[in-house]
Amino acid sequence: MLTLRKKLFIIIGISSGLVIAILLVYYLFRSNLIVDLGIKSGIISTSTPTSITDQPTIPTTDISKPISTAERVPVDMSVYAKQVAKIFVERFATNSNQNNNQNIDDVLPMSTPIMARWLESQRTSLATEYQGITTSVIASRILNIDNNSAMIEVDTQQQLMSAEGLELKQRTGRVELNKEKGDWKVNGFYWD
Repeated sequence: MLTLRKKLFIIIGISSGLVIAILLVYYLFRSNLIVDLGIKSGIISTSTPTSITDQPTIPTTDISKPISTAERVPVDMSVYAKQVAKIFVERFATNSNQNNNQNIDDVLPMSTPIMARWLESQRTSLATEYQGITTSVIASRILNIDNNSAMIEVDTQQQLMSAEGLELKQRTGRVELNKEKGDWKVNGFYWD
């Protein structure tokens, strides 16, 4: 004899199966898959021929062919300079007294040798009480730019965290860039 629980399980299972079957049949009729299957198998004949030309064509490209220099989109050097300045400021000015000077290590590859020497002099030692700064560049402007140098002004928002609490402040700085071997490198950074 079946218990009430087993009866409910059987009834719910059969009902769910029927609902799924009805939805599946409805979907097949609605999307005309049954008609398409009948045409392909020869069960249903059509009086009008189907044409391949009615189908949209997809443009093809030869991926084995390298892109020539004439087809490449030129990089706007002012945008590139602003991006380098933004990345440098956010990485360098985001630090803590517990990160073992990781912020300096992160920006050394982006710097000229003169700037790298100055960055090395900015290393700090670990402290017992935590202090940290998170910096976000919220705007940047090109003050001047030519083929080999650029000066970018950045507006930042800094979040200072310490045992006393949280403090927000905004600062403006200036990043000086020099082009070395085709890449922008940071040659100076100054807070106003």
